[in-house]
Amino acid sequence: MHDRKKHLSLFSIIAATMLAACTQTSLTKPMVTVIQKDAYEATVHYQVNAPSFTLTIKNHNAPVDTEEVHALDILHVTVASDDLQEFFHTYTAKEQKQSGTYDIPFRLSSEKNYTIWLDIPSKASRDHHGAQLEYRGVLHVENIALAEPIYPPVQTEFALQNGYKATLTIPNPLVAGGSTIAPHISLEDRSGNPVSVLDNADHFYVVVGPHEYRLEHMNHYLSTSTELALNPLIFNEPGHYIVWAEIYVQNGSEVEILQPQFTINAQNKAAIIYQE
Repeated sequence: MHDRKKHLSLFSIIAATMLAACTQTSLTKPMVTVIQKDAYEATVHYQVNAPSFTLTIKNHNAPVDTEEVHALDILHVTVASDDLQEFFHTYTAKEQKQSGTYDIPFRLSSEKNYTIWLDIPSKASRDHHGAQLEYRGVLHVENIALAEPIYPPVQTEFALQNGYKATLTIPNPLVAGGSTIAPHISLEDRSGNPVSVLDNADHFYVVVGPHEYRLEHMNHYLSTSTELALNPLIFNEPGHYIVWAEIYVQNGSEVEILQPQFTINAQNKAAIIYQE
C-alpha cells in the first residue's frame, strides 16, 4: 500500500512537472506604432512554442476586416528572429479567423528573440512604400538574453520550385554605409535561360537587418522583363540582412508564385580594407 502511494505521488510530481513544462503564460502586447495615418491599433497575443500567434487589429475601435477592404493583401505580417535563422512573411487575408482577428502560423520559440512587423498599405494606392503606408506597427518578442548570434551563411543564389533559380545581384564586397545601390533579382530555368516575369504584377520584396525593415514593390522603372529591381538603398549598418521576394511567373496557362530568400552581409569598410 505504501509502495502504491509512493508510486502515485511520484506520478503526480512527474505529471505536474510535464504540465508545467508544456504550459506557457499567454502574453498580450500592443504593437509600437511606427507609421500612423488613421486610428489603428494592433495587439499581438502569443504563447511561446505554440504553433501560431494571434493579431487583433482595430481602426477607430472597430475590427479591421480584410474581406471588407478592397485588397486581399491589405495586411502584411513579417517575423524574423534576431539571428535571422528564422524568417516568415504572410499577407493575412487567408489567415483571418474572424473579423479583425488573424491567426499567424508561426512558432515563436522560447530559445530565440523575434521582431514582428505589421504593415497596412495605402487603401487608395495599395502602396507599400515608406510613408505611403496607412499603418506600420512593430513588436519585439524577447524570450532570452542571446549570446553572439550565429547568422545563416551568405547566399545570393536560390534554387526554386520547378527548376527555377533566382539570383540577387549586389556589389561584392557590399560596403555598409557606402554609396546607394540598386540590387536586382533575375530568374533562370533549368537550362540557364532567362525567365520573364509577369507584366504589371505586384512583385514585392522585404529587407530585414540591423535596424532595417522594408516592405516595398519592385521598382517598375528600373525593372525589365527578366530582371526585377529593388528600390535604390543604402545598407547603413554593417551586419547580415535577409532579402525576401515574391515574384510571379507565367507558366503556360498558370501563374506560379516564387518566393526566393537571400542572405547578404554588409561589411564595415575598415574590415574590407584589412582583408585586402
